[in-house]
Amino acid sequence: MTAAGAEKTEREALRAAKAAVRREAEARRRRLAPDEALRLSGMAQARVTALPEFEAAGLVCCYLALRGETDTALIIAACRERGIGLCVPARRPEGTYGLARLRPDTRLTRGPLGVAEPEDREWVALEEVALAVVPGVAFDLRGGRVGRGGGHIDRLLAADTGGKLFAVGLAFECQVFERVPVAEHDRRMQAVVTESRTIRSAAPFGKGR
Repeated sequence: MTAAGAEKTEREALRAAKAAVRREAEARRRRLAPDEALRLSGMAQARVTALPEFEAAGLVCCYLALRGETDTALIIAACRERGIGLCVPARRPEGTYGLARLRPDTRLTRGPLGVAEPEDREWVALEEVALAVVPGVAFDLRGGRVGRGGGHIDRLLAADTGGKLFAVGLAFECQVFERVPVAEHDRRMQAVVTESRTIRSAAPFGKGR
């Protein structure tokens, strides 16, 4: 087999492995009743806002949750109460994703993926952000993350080449695996937070497997 063929086979195997993890993680998450999911979300968010890195942050990036994702409303409220700046992922006109400021009076609209975004974008450079709360379908004990498959978060965080940004994966405990499949370009989280624990990754942020 040629080197190109071997690389293609490896990519296909990785895609299949990620798809299998997504199916299992989604099945686990669907078993949570709505009231239970809301309760567990609150517990996980309290852990995030108790992180020393959160307390020290001047600007936080936080996702606006889709149905089924760990909620972030309490994190957003904590930022506002403590005077911490907020920004959220938003789609740029050319189709890539950037970070847009989220103020208390910001009007929201639905983006092309169904995620709420600021209607009028006030763009923020990633370098200004101290901590990012990141969604995911599945995480592992080394900070590995499997997203929905679009690669938007990985590309968004790719500008953090020095690893100065503290990336926190937020999830339910049922979404955490011993190991998830990752590629060299996939971004590791420096911490994964669930309702029951905070897992700090020993692996350098931004490295591969």
